[in-house]
Amino acid sequence: MGRLFAAFLAALALSGCSHGDESLANANMSLIEHKLAAGVMTEGDAQASFGPPRNVGNDKNGNPWWRYDLSEKHASPIDYIPVVGMTVAENDRIYVRSLLLIFDKQGVLKNWSYVEALRQHHIGL
Repeated sequence: MGRLFAAFLAALALSGCSHGDESLANANMSLIEHKLAAGVMTEGDAQASFGPPRNVGNDKNGNPWWRYDLSEKHASPIDYIPVVGMTVAENDRIYVRSLLLIFDKQGVLKNWSYVEALRQHHIGL
């Protein structure tokens, strides 16, 4: 019984919660740089690589932009200990990735930016 409980706690500790575009789950700057080529990649190529965008719009010049975002929360193992998890101050780590693609009016990639950041969220009393 003790081993089962320990295995359960280990699984909870290793679990994380993600929200957003899963196409960015394994992304990093070198992978993004390898996939994107300004002046070459089209909207169709971008959709084939990253899937349909969740956020779209147009800049002030009428050029379309697409944004992909992903947030992954990784909790601390102490969060799962009854009472202790609510009272002991811990930090949740939130990994954020955001990819912005700007196309020209013909649908060819004009510019892009990729941001990867770690935010710490303080919880507890």
